[in-house]
Amino acid sequence: MHPHPGFLSAFVASSLRSLLVAVIIATLLLSACNAKGAFSGLSRQNSSTAEIAEERGRSAQKYSPAQAYNHYLRGKKLELNKAWEQALDEYSLALVYERRSPRLLYDAARMLLFLDRISEAEELLEEASVLSTDWPDPHYLLGEIYFQTGRPERAVATFDHAINADPYFTPAYRRKAEVLYILKGREAAVAVYEDMVHLSPADVQGWVFLAENYRLNQEYDKLQGAMERILRLDPENTALLKQLIDWYVKTHQYRQAIVLFQKALKSFPGNRALYIKLGRLYLLSGEDDPAEEKFSKALELDTDDKADTLAEIGFVLIDTEKYEQAAAYFRRILDGGENTLARYFHSYSLFKTGKYVEAINGYSMISEDDAEFYADARADMALAYLALGEEKKSESILAGLLAAYPQDERVYRILSARQEELGNIDRAIEIMRIGLREIPRNVDLLFSLGLMYERNGEREKAMDCMYEVVAIDSAHADALNFLGFTYADSGQRLDEAEKLVRQALRYKPDEGYIIDSLGWIYYRRGEFDKAVRWLELATLLEPAEAEILMHLALSYKSAGCKREMLETLERIAQLTEIEGRIEQMLEEQFDSQWRKIRKSGAGK
Repeated sequence: MHPHPGFLSAFVASSLRSLLVAVIIATLLLSACNAKGAFSGLSRQNSSTAEIAEERGRSAQKYSPAQAYNHYLRGKKLELNKAWEQALDEYSLALVYERRSPRLLYDAARMLLFLDRISEAEELLEEASVLSTDWPDPHYLLGEIYFQTGRPERAVATFDHAINADPYFTPAYRRKAEVLYILKGREAAVAVYEDMVHLSPADVQGWVFLAENYRLNQEYDKLQGAMERILRLDPENTALLKQLIDWYVKTHQYRQAIVLFQKALKSFPGNRALYIKLGRLYLLSGEDDPAEEKFSKALELDTDDKADTLAEIGFVLIDTEKYEQAAAYFRRILDGGENTLARYFHSYSLFKTGKYVEAINGYSMISEDDAEFYADARADMALAYLALGEEKKSESILAGLLAAYPQDERVYRILSARQEELGNIDRAIEIMRIGLREIPRNVDLLFSLGLMYERNGEREKAMDCMYEVVAIDSAHADALNFLGFTYADSGQRLDEAEKLVRQALRYKPDEGYIIDSLGWIYYRRGEFDKAVRWLELATLLEPAEAEILMHLALSYKSAGCKREMLETLERIAQLTEIEGRIEQMLEEQFDSQWRKIRKSGAGK
């Protein structure tokens, strides 16, 4: 799941993507500056140290870009194979010949970060930053180190250096904004993002950040402008725009979302995707006729065979639980010729409407050659037979599927998920355990099993699974976060919890759930001001998650911020769904305040 077990984000490992890119970058070595004394920060206590020292001795006072180039290329090849230590050795040897190369210092620092040798990496990056007046990358990565190691003010200054080196380097703006959000609050972060989109007006993520903040500040004119800008930049498929629309859906603000899309369609009347999304919003608001009108318009705009548009509409109908209509759209695709995707979802729609025999007939038409859908079809077929009371046939299909694909982790996850959907959690766990006997130490199966144990109330077993995941993949951010949050939630081993969560943040620095865990740790420690800062950032990234909002409300309460607490409780009450355990905690922690908000109808 995490191919680069390094210190930070995909940015850190971006140069790993192709050897060709590495070769092009390596030519930068030819412009290195004059020689300087050997760099001591790269020494290592292993067998390669002698080799490095020997070559340094042979090359004393030599300046050889060609030699550096050769070692650099060898280092890049090793890096591509994730051989971090060997790559570091080669970069160390290259630095013997190119002692003032910012690129070499930077790449050697990245290897040290992959090896969790943070202080050594910091030293190299500080030297690279001095040598790099017009290259932002060393400054940016150094700022990340300062931030992750608890020096946020220094991180902000270093991100500023990255911006000065390249005013169009948007990652530095984003990280600076996130740090300032924690240090000074929302308005400071908004100002940074406004500067960024002024220089880079095509940056979609920047506009999405601003749109969400404008919404929180109730600056609806600015929100409207930001939303229209997002639609202009990426009208076909914007995942970040979907996040904002999801917020409107979760808070039942369908009409506001519909108005935004209608205005967007005036600017982009030929955008098929917008009509489908608008149709979905009409369905959610209970307006089936306008939804069908928008779907028809989307089909008119499709000048090809219309199969893709029919499928997209079918998916929307499944998502909104309009299974009969979904079956009709997938049937239209099948009328034009056999199509495995349409066959599966047509059968699935029939299954969801209780037409089990027809569903079984459809699933049986999906052959074993159709690897993408065969396992799902067989699993659903087993459930259809079970619904018809034919348990032996159901068990026979499941046994056959496991026998045919004993090494396919996906099969175990599909079958287990189907059992859990039926409420058979013990059977779901049993299937996952069978999978782990067949595929030992499989990280995905272990992680899924841990979550199942947690849902089944077996926390100790869940923790054991997560520790095993981390033992296999030390960069598994979700497992690290699970462990840290679990300790924090129980109020135990908070120092270890913080260590685990901060390690998770190295690999997913922008993950709202992980940031929530760190805020929750501060809350448990009684450091309420710090908790508020981190949890405000978490709710910005995950604006419609009831548990994160509840954590923030509790932190406001403990910090004496009554107005902010009540506003946050109102936000929770607006959500479409609130888990029973969250509802219970809200009643316990906020008592009459929560009941009053509920009674006022804020959640209706």
